[in-house]
Amino acid sequence: MSHLPAGFLRKIRALVVQTTHPLCFLLDSKHCLKMAMGDFTYYGYSPCKPGEDMGERLPFLIALQVTDPIVLRFMETPNQGSAHVHILPDDNDNILVVFIDANEQKSNQAKIQQKANELTLLHEQQCKLMQAMRLLEEELEAKIIEADEANQLKSRFIANMSHEFRTPLTSILGFTSRLKQDPQTSLKQHQYVAGLESGAKHLLELVENLLDQSQIEAGTLTNHPAPVDLGNVFDELEKEFQPLAEDHRLEFRVIRSAIPDRIMLDELRFKQIMVNLLGNAIKFTDEGMVGLSASWVDDELTISVSDTGPGIADIDRERIFDAFERLETKPGTGLGLSIVKHLVDAMTGELTLDSSPGKGSRFEIKLPAMRVHGADNVQSERPIDKIGRSSTSPIAVTILVAEDERCIMNLMESVLHEAGYKTLSATDGHDAVEVALKAHPDLVLMDLNMPKMDGFTAIKALRSKGFSPPIFANSAWSSAEHKSKALEAGCNEYLLKPMDFPRLLELISEYIGKR
Repeated sequence: MSHLPAGFLRKIRALVVQTTHPLCFLLDSKHCLKMAMGDFTYYGYSPCKPGEDMGERLPFLIALQVTDPIVLRFMETPNQGSAHVHILPDDNDNILVVFIDANEQKSNQAKIQQKANELTLLHEQQCKLMQAMRLLEEELEAKIIEADEANQLKSRFIANMSHEFRTPLTSILGFTSRLKQDPQTSLKQHQYVAGLESGAKHLLELVENLLDQSQIEAGTLTNHPAPVDLGNVFDELEKEFQPLAEDHRLEFRVIRSAIPDRIMLDELRFKQIMVNLLGNAIKFTDEGMVGLSASWVDDELTISVSDTGPGIADIDRERIFDAFERLETKPGTGLGLSIVKHLVDAMTGELTLDSSPGKGSRFEIKLPAMRVHGADNVQSERPIDKIGRSSTSPIAVTILVAEDERCIMNLMESVLHEAGYKTLSATDGHDAVEVALKAHPDLVLMDLNMPKMDGFTAIKALRSKGFSPPIFANSAWSSAEHKSKALEAGCNEYLLKPMDFPRLLELISEYIGKR
């Protein structure tokens, strides 16, 4: 191997000296200086002479047994610098002490240590933040549970209030209807009765809308499609809204295209949609017309409600579907259209609005509505005892009325007696079962909320004992869950309070074969 040129060797030595600043002391066994070389001032040492005792200058050598090479790292120098001190013994009891600059390494180590300390602090802060986040998550979870419980309490409260309102409204609307039909009622009394009826219906609408809104907020709004005779539904809507339109001096048009006898639809939800849309149309239209049209094509039902009212500006089209939003100061909660939108969404339908100021409004709804084939042959899940009586007198038909509210009992008995039926009564579920099994009535009207034994239990008890005549559940509970529970218990029809007495009489006639 060839040797490096002398010039390169000098440069290498100079580079090593510049970067490491070596300082060497050669000492004898008594630590007396034999020779020294290097940059004394770089480490803060003053020049020293051969023979000088280095014990004071190099105190780390005292009591140090040097038999093998030793490295003392990051030793502090007189000028507060740092150096790696190498101590090398030889065979002649001499000791070579070499200082190598360690300032940069110490600075880097300090930086690394500082970073490590910072990371430790960050880790501690992170742990504290994580703990704080866990506490916040626990608090949030507790708040969510608390809010959920509050919503459930609110929903139960509104549901109970709806039930409690429906019971007295049954009496108010029932007796006002009776007064309207009474030939002895004077014109002035008719005006009073109309006011009572209007107020009661408005109160019922408010209660229903609040109940629906609570279900929407709780996320419990459901859709339960079942075979529906839409012709009957439209007949009922026409009967309900024709007089209301006449009171407002409006023309009320109903146009129906060919619609199957039965389609799959949630009848309760569909009625709620129509009642809200038609009620709004009549309420906000001062003159002209309100129209309802329906068509069915390829398992899709299209309904439109139009009016000649004031119309809706473009800027208001979105917000009218928000809860509690109203465009005018007319009575109401501002929930109707919001509920319509949510109901249409729950039924996987589509709602559109065509309106402009001064030109009226047209709401169009498209709903999936599959045709029920063979509807004429559809049988009830529970056998119904159809009573085809040959007697021309309906007094031969006996109906048991199970109702704990005396005023409603009187109202129902009055309606049934006027229709020519004989009645039996029971004021609690236990008596209803006993009377039904003993007297064998042709039909039972069963209130669901009664003392001693509720209507659900009473219906189950009758069916379990072989009682086969029709049972109509009569309830102020408007939820689909209560209806489903009553049908599962064994009732044939679920009638909602306030009672639609014309519809009740139609059902009674249908079930008992009255002629």
